[in-house]
Amino acid sequence: MPNSCGATLAPRQVESSNGQMNVSSKIFSLSFHKSGTTSLHNYLRLQGINSLHYPKKIGGVNYAHKIAPVVDDPQSVLSRLMPVIEAYDAHCDAPWGGLAPELLAAFPAANFVLITRDPQQWWESLAKHWRLDLCGRYLSAFEYVQYRRYMEVDRSRVYTRADRASFISAIERHSAEVVRIVPADRLLVCDLSDTNKAQRLAKFLGLREDVEFPHLPPTSARKPLKRLYRTFRRRLFGSDLSGAR
Repeated sequence: MPNSCGATLAPRQVESSNGQMNVSSKIFSLSFHKSGTTSLHNYLRLQGINSLHYPKKIGGVNYAHKIAPVVDDPQSVLSRLMPVIEAYDAHCDAPWGGLAPELLAAFPAANFVLITRDPQQWWESLAKHWRLDLCGRYLSAFEYVQYRRYMEVDRSRVYTRADRASFISAIERHSAEVVRIVPADRLLVCDLSDTNKAQRLAKFLGLREDVEFPHLPPTSARKPLKRLYRTFRRRLFGSDLSGAR
């Protein structure tokens, strides 16, 4: 079974001269988006860890565009994202869930977090986030990498609510696969509804236990106009994967 968060792992953080907490090994969230990835990112930042939520544009480089030509080759995707990985200690959101085997091989000392969620609730959250009640949506390059192991994906296809069963199957298969391949002492699995998430994360990663897990409203609620603009722009012009810039 995955780590139950008994205090079996030594603390992995060291305070630097500027007060920033540095970790001696990488932390990767293997959770699919809409599974508390933004909250996890903010929790790690509150702990002083140099965390990155979504690696789209870093240092002037658009990494979604950079990986677009190689999305069907996970090893090449990982290679092109390596500068981002090296620049931060923790990584959340897409595309990391789709690169679990490659991350395991490349970072033998890394620790992994999988936040699960009721698949039906997850799908409704995703559909709302993608505004599927208004129009369909192309997958981004990061989303393509995340889903390609678990469902048939097409860079030029528009996905709608009619694809519900495929996406639910994908997240269920993903959770089972992560538990199967990641060593138990390097993996923390907890549900988004677990009220003890913060304490379990703290024990697993060797962090402070007085930091709460932030509960943020959905992105669509926090930035409704921006989300609406992006929804229609993607529907009309495609994504970074389908050729839009």
